[in-house]
Amino acid sequence: MGGNNFYNGSLFGFGFGCAPSFPTTFPPCPSVPVCGFPSFGFMPTMPLFGGFNNFWGGFSMPNFGMLTHTMDVFSLLNTFNATTNLTKNFFNTFSSLTANNRAAASVASVRNAKVNTSTNLAEINEAGYNSEKGGALAKEVAKNAVGFTGYCAKYVRTALDNTGLGTGERGDGYEYASILSHNPNFKEVSTKNLNLSSLPAGCILVYDRGVSGYSRNAGHVEVTLGNGQAVSDGVTNNIRNGARVFIPV
Repeated sequence: MGGNNFYNGSLFGFGFGCAPSFPTTFPPCPSVPVCGFPSFGFMPTMPLFGGFNNFWGGFSMPNFGMLTHTMDVFSLLNTFNATTNLTKNFFNTFSSLTANNRAAASVASVRNAKVNTSTNLAEINEAGYNSEKGGALAKEVAKNAVGFTGYCAKYVRTALDNTGLGTGERGDGYEYASILSHNPNFKEVSTKNLNLSSLPAGCILVYDRGVSGYSRNAGHVEVTLGNGQAVSDGVTNNIRNGARVFIPV
């Protein structure tokens, strides 16, 4: 029989046993088994068992106290995990909703925004910047903004075609560097010492694949509004460096 701290699940259990004794010679001679001496043993209990004595002694009964505590620990861990996951899901949902709300507010704010076609950048004026074309393109792309969907090139192309400034040629964001290079309505300017956020409305920014954190496959393309923002399908409030710049002429 095995002794246990039945209620509290002690670390050590006590075992007492009475087992048949057998001869130690092999092969054993026929004999009548007799009850051996009681044997005692102490050893650390496993999570579910009390102590047990030596091989010929008794084996302990399950340590129900330890089992109860073990189950309590598992229950506590499950509750903790469930609570943690619930909290994590709540904050993820909250963050997602907040981000979506900010994006929606940003889009709504530019749809009827007053674009800025004035500029004191000498290099832009010297290159022949056309404020009429620039203003028309900026207003067109801004009014159609929906939030970033992964189709920046589609929204820029649509704005170009709707204003009569496009050639109908299609491509991914990065490919607009090639598309615009042979479009007579646009001219590429150097970006040396040029603050892209200060560009007037209607300038097209083209980012190569993987540049400035944009898509490694498609790059990115967007149109400036002249107020520090740029728009394609969504609104960029902090224009990144690394773009090639094409101005309407």
